[in-house]
Amino acid sequence: MRRFVTYGFYPLIAGLTVAFAWLNFSAHKELQTAFAVFTALRFLVFIIAELVWPCREEWQMTGASVWRDLKYMLAGGVLMQSAKFATAWLAIGAAKQQLSGLATWPLGLQVLVALLVYELLQYGLHRYSHEGRGTVAQFLWRVHAVHHLPRRIYFLMHPVMHPLNVLMVMAIGLVPSFLLGISQEAVFLFNLILGIQGLFSHFNVDIRVGPLNYLLIGTELHRRHHSATLSEAGNYGAVTPIWDLVFGSFSYAPGQLPRRLGIAGDEPYPSSNSYLACLALPFFKPRAIESDSSEP
Repeated sequence: MRRFVTYGFYPLIAGLTVAFAWLNFSAHKELQTAFAVFTALRFLVFIIAELVWPCREEWQMTGASVWRDLKYMLAGGVLMQSAKFATAWLAIGAAKQQLSGLATWPLGLQVLVALLVYELLQYGLHRYSHEGRGTVAQFLWRVHAVHHLPRRIYFLMHPVMHPLNVLMVMAIGLVPSFLLGISQEAVFLFNLILGIQGLFSHFNVDIRVGPLNYLLIGTELHRRHHSATLSEAGNYGAVTPIWDLVFGSFSYAPGQLPRRLGIAGDEPYPSSNSYLACLALPFFKPRAIESDSSEP
């Protein structure tokens, strides 16, 4: 069963997603409702799979890490994730009457263009946040660093993120949804893909997709992005590694797990469990904040 989960879970979820979309398109269902239902169902499936078939026991959620996650969910994550969901939901509704622009193109081409535009924008911001120099880059890194503080990776830790980081990602997501003029069906598929890839990217299950890693950012690639060993890191894409391949930041070692997760270096960043300190991190240099060795 574990072997099936490793090699079959991703194709199964991808196939069900395609079937779900096709059935809703064919039956002319209300896509906003369908999007909400699918969001709830995939959450349930992913949390069960992760509890039953963890990739690494030491990366599993603990009481301390769940309490940490709840802080982000309750203090900012619920608001931010609700806004993220609402953005996609509203974008699907707004595109309902879209009859011009890219909406006249074939559906697959619309989704492809939307993904490439979104990926280029978020890749640029993401890589600049990690590798940029200067005051602005340092500020962006401290905003983003909150997401890299955890030393465990599982899909429920995804909300461990500074609210400013979430707002930036949401703003980028608005570009293909609202400004490219794609159809309602294309917006629906675009947001389904973003949602599923986001869940798989932080999944503590040994998912392997082989050559598809050169097409899609999933568990194997994004897990390396969270490595505290810079030579293992890279992979700034969210859905596809196309821009990582183009600009030389692609990192892939089949079957190898990161040696250590978290932030490289010895700077005294706060623990991600210290929510208020993490909120303050973008506005103060890390050395000005006391480090906490209790990082979950």
